Amino acid sequence: NPVTAYNLSDVLLHRGELERARFYIGRVNAQPDQTNAQSLWLAARIERRLGNVQGLQDIGRKLVERFPESNEAQLYERGRFDE
Repeated sequence: NPVTAYNLSDVLLHRGELERARFYIGRVNAQPDQTNAQSLWLAARIERRLGNVQGLQDIGRKLVERFPESNEAQLYERGRFDE
Protein backbone atom coordinates (compact mmCIF):
# COMPACT_ATOMS: atom_id res chain seq x y z
CA ASN A 1 0.00 0.00 0.00
CA PRO A 2 1.67 3.25 -1.11
CA VAL A 3 0.03 5.37 1.60
CA THR A 4 1.29 3.02 4.31
CA ALA A 5 4.78 2.92 2.78
CA TYR A 6 4.86 6.73 2.56
CA ASN A 7 3.78 7.17 6.17
CA LEU A 8 6.22 4.53 7.41
CA SER A 9 9.03 6.20 5.50
CA ASP A 10 8.14 9.55 7.05
CA VAL A 11 8.18 8.08 10.57
CA LEU A 12 11.49 6.34 9.89
CA LEU A 13 13.00 9.60 8.65
CA HIS A 14 12.03 11.32 11.89
CA ARG A 15 13.46 8.42 13.90
CA GLY A 16 16.74 8.63 12.01
CA GLU A 17 16.36 5.24 10.34
CA LEU A 18 17.36 6.65 6.99
CA GLU A 19 18.17 3.49 5.02
CA ARG A 20 14.84 1.94 5.94
CA ALA A 21 13.07 5.20 5.10
CA ARG A 22 14.81 5.21 1.72
CA PHE A 23 13.70 1.64 1.06
CA TYR A 24 10.00 2.29 1.67
CA ILE A 25 9.75 5.59 -0.20
CA GLY A 26 11.76 4.03 -3.02
CA ARG A 27 9.07 1.40 -3.42
CA VAL A 28 6.45 4.13 -3.76
CA ASN A 29 8.46 6.20 -6.23
CA ALA A 30 9.35 3.14 -8.32
CA GLN A 31 5.74 3.12 -9.55
CA PRO A 32 5.10 6.16 -11.76
CA ASP A 33 1.36 6.06 -11.10
CA GLN A 34 1.98 6.24 -7.34
CA THR A 35 4.61 8.97 -7.43
CA ASN A 36 3.54 12.46 -6.46
CA ALA A 37 5.17 15.69 -5.28
CA GLN A 38 4.94 14.64 -1.64
CA SER A 39 6.62 11.27 -2.18
CA LEU A 40 9.43 12.80 -4.22
CA TRP A 41 9.91 15.53 -1.62
CA LEU A 42 10.16 12.94 1.14
CA ALA A 43 12.72 11.00 -0.90
CA ALA A 44 14.72 14.20 -1.49
CA ARG A 45 14.77 14.97 2.24
CA ILE A 46 15.95 11.44 3.00
CA GLU A 47 18.75 11.65 0.42
CA ARG A 48 19.83 14.99 1.83
CA ARG A 49 20.01 13.58 5.35
CA LEU A 50 22.02 10.63 4.02
CA GLY A 51 24.43 13.08 2.36
CA ASN A 52 23.74 11.66 -1.10
CA VAL A 53 24.14 14.76 -3.24
CA GLN A 54 23.67 12.95 -6.56
CA GLY A 55 20.52 11.20 -5.35
CA LEU A 56 19.15 14.48 -4.02
CA GLN A 57 19.79 16.22 -7.34
CA ASP A 58 18.21 13.38 -9.35
CA ILE A 59 15.07 13.35 -7.23
CA GLY A 60 14.93 17.14 -7.14
CA ARG A 61 15.10 17.27 -10.93
CA LYS A 62 12.18 14.81 -11.19
CA LEU A 63 10.21 16.81 -8.64
CA VAL A 64 10.66 20.11 -10.46
CA GLU A 65 10.05 18.61 -13.91
CA ARG A 66 6.93 16.64 -13.01
CA PHE A 67 5.37 18.98 -10.44
CA PRO A 68 6.78 22.47 -11.11
CA GLU A 69 3.92 24.34 -9.46
CA SER A 70 3.88 22.25 -6.27
CA ASN A 71 4.82 23.61 -2.87
CA GLU A 72 7.38 20.81 -2.61
CA ALA A 73 9.14 21.89 -5.82
CA GLN A 74 9.27 25.45 -4.51
CA LEU A 75 10.75 24.26 -1.19
CA TYR A 76 13.33 22.19 -3.06
CA GLU A 77 14.39 25.11 -5.24
CA ARG A 78 14.75 27.33 -2.17
CA GLY A 79 16.69 24.67 -0.26
CA ARG A 80 14.16 24.67 2.59
CA PHE A 81 14.41 21.01 3.56
CA ASP A 82 13.49 21.40 7.21
CA GLU A 83 10.03 22.90 6.74
